[in-house]
Amino acid sequence: MKRTNLFTVILCGIFVIAGLLTTSPSYSRKTKSTSESVILLITNNNLKSEWQTFANWKKRIGKPVKIITIEEIESNYKGKNIQEKIRQCCLNFIKNHGTKWVILGGDSEEEGGIVPHLLTPHKAMGSYLLPTDNYYISETNWNANGNDVYGEFEGDKGSISYTNDNACIGRIPVRTKADVRAYTEKVIAYESKYPENNFAKNIVYTCNASSAYPKLSTSCESLKKTCPNLNLAQYYTEENEWTKYTKGRIGLNASIWVDLINKNQIGKIHIHGHGMIDFWVMNDGNNITSEEVDKLTNVNAYPIITTVSCFTGQFDGKIDPCIAESMLRKKDGGAILILCPSRPGIPVFKNPSKDFGLMMSEGKMDATTITMTKFWEYGSTNHISTGEVLSKIKKEMSPLGKTYEGYHFVLCELNLLGDPTLEIRSTNPTKAKLKTTITPKEKGCKIVVNSSPNATVCIWKTDEIYEVKQTDDSGIAIFDLKKVKSGSILLSASGYNYNATLGKIEIK
Repeated sequence: MKRTNLFTVILCGIFVIAGLLTTSPSYSRKTKSTSESVILLITNNNLKSEWQTFANWKKRIGKPVKIITIEEIESNYKGKNIQEKIRQCCLNFIKNHGTKWVILGGDSEEEGGIVPHLLTPHKAMGSYLLPTDNYYISETNWNANGNDVYGEFEGDKGSISYTNDNACIGRIPVRTKADVRAYTEKVIAYESKYPENNFAKNIVYTCNASSAYPKLSTSCESLKKTCPNLNLAQYYTEENEWTKYTKGRIGLNASIWVDLINKNQIGKIHIHGHGMIDFWVMNDGNNITSEEVDKLTNVNAYPIITTVSCFTGQFDGKIDPCIAESMLRKKDGGAILILCPSRPGIPVFKNPSKDFGLMMSEGKMDATTITMTKFWEYGSTNHISTGEVLSKIKKEMSPLGKTYEGYHFVLCELNLLGDPTLEIRSTNPTKAKLKTTITPKEKGCKIVVNSSPNATVCIWKTDEIYEVKQTDDSGIAIFDLKKVKSGSILLSASGYNYNATLGKIEIK
């Protein structure tokens, strides 16, 4: 595989992380599994059956899934191209079937791939075509001037919407059935076996480019203020005028990076610095490649990663896998979710001539750094999913995207790779309690669930019963079931601070 030379890498740039917000749990409803699908998962015929285990798990914890294939979309929806048909499908499910999350369950390639991408043209950072997944949930068609070139900054402003108020989106860039199985196992572990030590609290910033230290300092200070419960460690490069911000830590090479992950030490990582499609550059000048990823053995302890390293999220390129895909596809190791640029992670400002100098001298944060910082802050302080976090940030930045071409570039190039229904945990979880009391009634039964406070309890018997409720502050949820036949009823308890617990009761 051909490497890009260091000069190109250096030109590509560097940049950062962290997040904000506060709401109650994302959903709490009583519904039939046959009528609503809070998750729409789009894949192809070849992978459809393999995704069923993922769908079964999500249903078990209260998030019913509808799997639909590209082939079905091609046949059943109208549009000029497959991208427009995918968008129509997503909007149909968002409007008519209660869908809150869209998952693109497959990789894309230049000629389509499992789930094709939409390319949008950009000139702000040079001349680039960006794969832009948030088009698929946009209520507007990104083609205001009617020339079928989607997302042009000047020509299409009137028809560009970066978010949807009712749903969010992420892509799981798998290619094979083995990839699907490996990632599904990681998701189940993340939601049921998340480490109950300080894994959730530990976050590492690493950077090999001293020019980014000032703005990383600004990002770190913001994160410390917003999320004081997080344990922030900074690993930068050689000692210099900015080492005062690293508290004595000066360098993270490939072996230390592998060791930290394998010891289940860090649940959150921000990689800021040089990189290219299939590698991150570490502090010693060596690279994190698929060879280092192969050494990872962090089973059941999968971190979330943010990175501004150029092209490291280029899931649509000729080179496969990109480094982000390597981390996500890794079985029993690697990462669970990565927010990363698909093209160059160059700093963007409203006033580049002035603000770039302020970035170097005073630590002014650029658009990508602000996005990453808010991602950690919002996700760590609000009980909402990663997809909802990114959607909130993009909504806040949307007015700038309509005004400045550079912001439009950033809003289009940052795609969420991984399961967007997952949350950023910031406290040590516990196993959710799950005890039940059954009181028979003439035509059904009353089930009192004694669980953990503010947990999500899901209960069903095949498709006859399907209810999701939130426990109160004392951990109680009451289900009044009618016309219940004898047999097994499945239950689960889960939540932001809880590892999921599964259970079963028998109705006689």
